[in-house]
Amino acid sequence: MLWLLFVAMSLATIAFAIRPLLRDLPRQTLLVGTSIVLITAIVAGLYYKLGSPEIPSGASQAQNIEQMVASLAERLQREPADIDGWIMLGRSYMTLGNYQGAATAYESALALDPGNPEALFWGGISASNSGNARLAIERWERLLETDPPGNVRRVLLERIAEWRSEPLPPTAVPAQTSASVVAASISLSVDAQAVLAADASVFIIARDPARPSPPIAVTRRLVADLPLVVELGDQESMIPGRNLSAFSEFEILARVSLSGNPIAQPGDWFASMIVRPADSKQVELVIADQVQ
Repeated sequence: MLWLLFVAMSLATIAFAIRPLLRDLPRQTLLVGTSIVLITAIVAGLYYKLGSPEIPSGASQAQNIEQMVASLAERLQREPADIDGWIMLGRSYMTLGNYQGAATAYESALALDPGNPEALFWGGISASNSGNARLAIERWERLLETDPPGNVRRVLLERIAEWRSEPLPPTAVPAQTSASVVAASISLSVDAQAVLAADASVFIIARDPARPSPPIAVTRRLVADLPLVVELGDQESMIPGRNLSAFSEFEILARVSLSGNPIAQPGDWFASMIVRPADSKQVELVIADQVQ
């Protein structure tokens, strides 16, 4: 069950990686493609939980999703012991921007399994987005008790400190390592520099283009740290045994989160590229595009 946390952390992000054949397409095409992937994933999950819900033909895809979410919510009123259903409902509400509904769904999941890592993680995010920092802190502190890997623990501690309006813990910027797989030079475009706050979070993520969730490796910095060179290696891996050095090709993504959450939101700034360490371990990312 603990590994569900790592899936959740991919959102460290949500996002903009599609398969390598899309990397040279215009940004608008990439965003549309990603939206299709994300919506398809939600629809697939809802169909898995609901079977074949009755949805009027001719309805738009957004209406279909909303109706399937409503059908799932109704079913859970009849079958409240379905923890996976509550988590699916929470994810769906998050996708629709209904953070209060998501918080309630994750509360139901946690009532069934108080230590469920996925429910604790997403429940903390939904609580924060609903304006309930106290509940977000409580959930993520419980998540820390599940003993997540060091890189995940660091992200949790940093976000909890921000919710408490406390200084970031001293582990917020880990030491560089010579055993890096890739060294990414991260900088901001002139337009991004003009609007981004110095304390905004910057997530640097390596992930498999064929299977973006969970990411392979993640680290976090602040806008104030840029420009800088970030080294990613096996010690930043999200899951023990799934090492960055084992991948001949991966995508590296740098995203400035305006909300501070590891979920891509409209307005976030980002840059990404496909990396092949055998060709070059030095890459450069200029954060210049925004999530639409």
